Amino acid sequence: MSNDPAIAVPVLPSLNIDETEAFYRDWLGFHERVYRADDYLIVRRRHLELHFWLTQEDALPKSSSVYIRGGEVPALFVEYDERQVQGLSPFFVRPWNMKEFYVHDPHGNLLRFGCSPKELANRKRGGAPQGTRGQVRPILVNLEFARCSGFDKRLFSHHFSTHRP
Repeated sequence: MSNDPAIAVPVLPSLNIDETEAFYRDWLGFHERVYRADDYLIVRRRHLELHFWLTQEDALPKSSSVYIRGGEVPALFVEYDERQVQGLSPFFVRPWNMKEFYVHDPHGNLLRFGCSPKELANRKRGGAPQGTRGQVRPILVNLEFARCSGFDKRLFSHHFSTHRP
């Protein structure tokens, strides 16, 4: 088994690379700039890495999101709440049995943070969720793919009808 497992890394659209970098650094704690060009940005916060590509299509960020999951999510909520991140949603258990909160970046990308009751229980006992070593794992959700592939949109349609600014 490899000590360097493959991971999925979200690539989100950005309308302005400077604004994106400032928001993720100053508000969400992504202080490590891995790569920066006029049309591409990679930022990191510990083991979370996000990529951004420049677009002029303002509808793209409004239909893009990432799901960040793991036992560290409650601590992220506390940090973002203390930092008074604008648009931070409440943190509670959703009907699909995940405790979640949401944040939108300045261009409309949705960041969904969540953890299962099992991950919360492991965290409270001081352990890490099995197989994750306590890491938060990003999962990219491409809504256009979801629409085209016949994905059950009930979760997303409820979310976007109640949580978009």
